[in-house]
Amino acid sequence: MLCLAAWLLAMTAGAVHRHWTVADGLPTSEVQQIVELPNGQLLVNCEGVFCLSNGAGFDVIGCDYRRAYQLTDHAKGYGQLWQGDSLLWLHDFYRLFLFDARCRAFRYDIDSLQAASMVRRFTQGELLRPVPDSTQWRCIDSLGLTRSYSTLAQDRQGGLWIGTRNDGIVYLSPRQPQVQEIEAGHPLIGIVRSYRRFVGTCPIDGQWTVVYTQNGAFMLDTRADTLAAFAPADVISQYATKYNCMLRDREGRLWIGTQNGLFEATGLPQRKEGEPEPTVRKTEGLRNNCIRSLVMDDEGHVWAGTSCGIARITPTVVNLGPEDGVPPVATMERAACLADDGRLVFVLSGGRTLAFRPAQLIATAQPHPVVITSLRVNGEERQGSSLSLSHRENHIALRFSTLDYASPSHNSYRYRLWPIEQQWNMSSDGSGQATATYTALPPGSYRFEVQASALAAGAWGDSTVTEIEIRQPLWLTWWAKTAYALTALALGLLLIHLYLKKWRQQIERKNEERVNHLFELRDAARRQFAQSVSVEPEKITANKEEEELVEKMLKAIGEHMDDIDYTVDLLAGDMGMSRASLYKKTQQMLGITPNDFLRNVRLKHAARLLAETSHPVNQVSLMVGFQTSRYFSQCFRQMFGVTPTEYRQGRQGQ
Repeated sequence: MLCLAAWLLAMTAGAVHRHWTVADGLPTSEVQQIVELPNGQLLVNCEGVFCLSNGAGFDVIGCDYRRAYQLTDHAKGYGQLWQGDSLLWLHDFYRLFLFDARCRAFRYDIDSLQAASMVRRFTQGELLRPVPDSTQWRCIDSLGLTRSYSTLAQDRQGGLWIGTRNDGIVYLSPRQPQVQEIEAGHPLIGIVRSYRRFVGTCPIDGQWTVVYTQNGAFMLDTRADTLAAFAPADVISQYATKYNCMLRDREGRLWIGTQNGLFEATGLPQRKEGEPEPTVRKTEGLRNNCIRSLVMDDEGHVWAGTSCGIARITPTVVNLGPEDGVPPVATMERAACLADDGRLVFVLSGGRTLAFRPAQLIATAQPHPVVITSLRVNGEERQGSSLSLSHRENHIALRFSTLDYASPSHNSYRYRLWPIEQQWNMSSDGSGQATATYTALPPGSYRFEVQASALAAGAWGDSTVTEIEIRQPLWLTWWAKTAYALTALALGLLLIHLYLKKWRQQIERKNEERVNHLFELRDAARRQFAQSVSVEPEKITANKEEEELVEKMLKAIGEHMDDIDYTVDLLAGDMGMSRASLYKKTQQMLGITPNDFLRNVRLKHAARLLAETSHPVNQVSLMVGFQTSRYFSQCFRQMFGVTPTEYRQGRQGQ
């Protein structure tokens, strides 16, 4: 009997238990069923209200009781029964529920024959309620839960979940940290001493020693009895000026504990020029940055006592807490040491002392897989590892956990949303779960990746991936953009058409003005040719081309002025063109035929001869190529309105 009591005390004293009640998020204090799902989550039935564990607490999941399968007869007790690896049948006094573990939601498409088969299996007593074995009963009894016990479940880590009728859930951790509180007067107390306002030293090598005070530090050369500046002080002064402790580990790194952070310095001391400058790095991941003591264990790992507990520093940062048997209280300054038997000893405020073996306290385990325990889109819960959302559903919050109930603070997370995040986001607050929130995400395809790391192991586990697609709004789809492009093209063509139309109208108006001006010039030239005695090409033509043509015609006629046989055909030959072309040209320029032009030129020349010479009229008619003076007089009268004799008399009288 005494041996049994000792074994039970040893089993329960080392284990850590936690307690969830209504105040901690349970819907009610009466727990009827606890079932572990394939992904490690726990499904809890609190008087018909169901909730799922999220790593730190519990989230209520919806259940439409009206659509559940109603039992025709009053049944006995509660029970659960798996069908395959994903369908869970839950049985209570009045209803039969079907839970789909793949989507973590209840189903209501229950076939009546299938339900009848399940009811028959339940009524025959198959898995109505899990029955504790003798070891579990002793644990329940040691926790004082014998009278209030209602159900229990053991998770994949070996943790024991005990549901009660009126006091929620009690969780008993499988871990048994070897942390021992040493009573006053124990021989180990003499090994650890505590100092106040202490000025300490830390040897770097056989020559240099760091001397640190509460407001600075410097280097002491013990061979030459000289002082030198402490190089890391410039970086450390940005965070703190009070030095609490220092430690040099086996790899030559100097660990510097201050009131506001732990710093790692390498490259000390720097003796020669050309050697690398000392580097200083602030240690991240500590739950508390007030470092009070530093100590190194047998394996060469560095440990720190802080203002809120104990942490292992190397090879990875592990914050120890109540789940490890370490109370979250301050350690005394520089009050830590390594005992001869391999235990680390820390003195806590209030006079208590903790001693433990590091290898037993922190087990190196592989990282647990990450489970997405909650996925909310615009505040509404969603399920699935792949989401297709509209452009308005762009506020996404993902909560995840390793469901490590035994030592949640030993886990760290990193996550990113590819491709907008190339680097990992880190999260490690010791609660066992974390949340990633993204707002105002633009349309596109994303991949949310999250990994967990067991801090003791320092390795990252496999990624849990959730695919997210936010669709483009209608006005940004490819066919909408095509419509925009076609509309823009049509508008551009319309503008070009309007521009060309306006340009043609301007050209036509200018051409019309030019033609009208040409007609006006030609009318003026015709009047000049008809009214003037002189024949000047520049006055009777409209442009240079016509002027050159008239000059050539006048020259040819002038060379044959007295030739009675010089006709239009000969004139066209001298011009190098056909009679028809000459006819067309003279019609366009002067509005007369070539024959009229030839006769008029001769008559105008005759008028000058009559006015400037005293040749007889019949001689003048021969000089200008007329065959008879009678025909000459007739043509002259038609052109000038008077006879040649009257014209001469009139010109002489002027």
